[in-house]
Amino acid sequence: MSLTSDKIFLPNGQSVKLCSGLAKDVSDGAHTFNELYEHRTALFLLLVSDNVKSSWWSNKDSKGKQCDPYVLCGLTLSKTKSDITYHLDASYIGILETIGVKELKQAPKWDCHIGSDTHDRILSEAIRAKKA
Repeated sequence: MSLTSDKIFLPNGQSVKLCSGLAKDVSDGAHTFNELYEHRTALFLLLVSDNVKSSWWSNKDSKGKQCDPYVLCGLTLSKTKSDITYHLDASYIGILETIGVKELKQAPKWDCHIGSDTHDRILSEAIRAKKA
């Protein structure tokens, strides 16, 4: 979903055109989509900064396709050895470089994980880290 779009998507994939405003301004009463995306990105960058040696970013996906206006950023989790990835706005490249994340010519092969897999992998990593 593009936050600059005037459409949002329902769980069944159906798109709904907003009467006014942009998707980034849709709110649950506490936060807008835009705020939630910004928070998710900041939290992911914090996780990446603590795991720089197992993190990467690229302008291209694993098939060499340009990701504009985004970059892919990934991290191999230390306990579960599973990958999590996010599309980040390209405006974050400077931060990725500042924290020392290595740039790849193209992203590693994607293991077909989806959003729910990423969620589960992060929680599994947190539980295993606590047990260690």
